[in-house]
Amino acid sequence: MPNIASKVSHTASMSISNILVNEMLFLGRNGINGLLQFNDEFAKGVYMYNGKLTNRKIGDMLALPYKPLELFLPSFHDS
Repeated sequence: MPNIASKVSHTASMSISNILVNEMLFLGRNGINGLLQFNDEFAKGVYMYNGKLTNRKIGDMLALPYKPLELFLPSFHDS
């Protein structure tokens, strides 16, 4: 598969910038907890929160205790 971003670098850079700027502005206004509460895709990428493992697959693979991220974010919502 060709590296599409290298063929249309300006367009790809603008698209990535448009996405990341919105996320960073939201993070700045609401903090990390706000981002985790309202962005399910971002929350899915969290493996540790305040020193606690929150990813079940990693916990199972390494035989470590884990707690779901939802327990740390009381207003966490499902889409």
